[in-house]
Amino acid sequence: MKKYIFLVLMFLPVLAYADDNPMGLYKDNYILFGDNKDQVKFVISAEYRVSHSFETNWLKNFYVAYTQVSWWKVYNNADTFSSNYQPEIFYRLDLKKDSPKGNIFEKIDYIQLSPIYHSSTGTEGSDHRSVNEYYAQIQSSMGAVHNFGLNLKLFGYWYKNPNNKDINKYRDNYESDLFYKYKYEEKDVIYNAYEIHIRNTGNPFDKGYYMLEGALQLLHTLPKIKPKIFVQYCGGYGVNMVEYNIKKREFRVGLIFTR
Repeated sequence: MKKYIFLVLMFLPVLAYADDNPMGLYKDNYILFGDNKDQVKFVISAEYRVSHSFETNWLKNFYVAYTQVSWWKVYNNADTFSSNYQPEIFYRLDLKKDSPKGNIFEKIDYIQLSPIYHSSTGTEGSDHRSVNEYYAQIQSSMGAVHNFGLNLKLFGYWYKNPNNKDINKYRDNYESDLFYKYKYEEKDVIYNAYEIHIRNTGNPFDKGYYMLEGALQLLHTLPKIKPKIFVQYCGGYGVNMVEYNIKKREFRVGLIFTR
């Protein structure tokens, strides 16, 4: 079964980039490899615009999305999974795309609101972890070629499973992403040639975690699909819901596909 997940991961970018397709990549899709301790991590994430048939711009922005973050202990025939399953519903207003030039919202990329975001481990018993959240997210950036920006997400809880009722001690109620992207244009499509991200939730020097990421474009020949070499280092609490209250450090290198 697990071998087919790699096939899905490989072909998802092709499906998502089909012309006039309401389905697309959502969060970063990647596969990473670490040492014997960290092993393999991969993410599959896609969104579907449920209101794509509406003619009014602001009505076209309702989405459903699914993200799966998995840690795969495949070295030495271990062959075990730990996953976070994350379905959600949201409304995204693309202000930079839909607003006229010179508008006060020109520096805001988008605002995203979700009434329900679910995250769980999919397990039973004492290892089960789950939360239901609501959130508001905003991203602002500037620079056409050298693009600097900040993404800020504020969230609250509808529900916390009894097994992780203290999870907010390790996360607080926000996530942030400070980033830099070098962009170039190819056949009227803008790509990120390379990018750097500094992500965190909570206080990374106490509870919470930080994540340092860098991506460099690998191939220029494939149409629309631009895989990148991807490096990820993270440390702190809550990266994996099963071990949300255990402090960890992880380092991996692999390939990433971005939306």
